Amino acid sequence: MFVPGSDALGATDMTPLKMSTQARAELLETTPWAQNLSWEQVVRLAAYVQATQVRAERTVFREHARERYMCLILEGRVAILKEDSRLGQKKLAELGRGKAFGEIAVLDSQPRSASVVASVDTRMLVLSRKALEHMCEEQPKLANKLMWMLVEVVTARLRMTSGALVESL
Repeated sequence: MFVPGSDALGATDMTPLKMSTQARAELLETTPWAQNLSWEQVVRLAAYVQATQVRAERTVFREHARERYMCLILEGRVAILKEDSRLGQKKLAELGRGKAFGEIAVLDSQPRSASVVASVDTRMLVLSRKALEHMCEEQPKLANKLMWMLVEVVTARLRMTSGALVESL
């Protein structure tokens, strides 16, 4: 079975938290990501994620970075920031408890499209690409369910972006 580690976090300001699989499962159970999973599946998923924290105004990841992980917010808020043409940053969104971000990085090998900074002290669960690959091998039914959840997140964001683009034309 895969054991999550901090190797996937790269050069970020996140701090891994020592927490049992059971404790991670109990936290995961309180999020929308557990709604379509049985308790047994939640526990299995918890074995592949790592609990982390990041202090207010510290970086979760930077635009153009290549670390491949996604985050699920347990507590706190993060700001999604995008560089503009003058290399300034514009705030695209602020996400809070139960929201996921960075999911495209676990699906493709492209650089990050935005930066994420904690707005307040924030605790998260992190799923790396490596952990997802292990899940696909060890728990294919669970990985399949998770992939469909990721597809729903990505397509919802695409629909939102398309709507915002139409409004700005």
